[in-house]
Amino acid sequence: MLAKPIIKISGKFIVAIPGILLTATRNELICLAIEYGVKNELVKFYSNVVWDNIEDSLGYTSLINVCYK
Repeated sequence: MLAKPIIKISGKFIVAIPGILLTATRNELICLAIEYGVKNELVKFYSNVVWDNIEDSLGYTSLINVCYK
């Protein structure tokens, strides 16, 4: 049930565990990406989005941007 928090009973859909909907959706997207052979593209896109969000969040602080490589 944790992987599929929506169940169908008597022709009606029931959200059995509302708090896990986002986790189950993410898990299904990852499984589909693997199934369709686009896992690397998903990883690249997800990593870029996470990094962009980190940079946006840090922009609200008084920290100085330093390039490190």
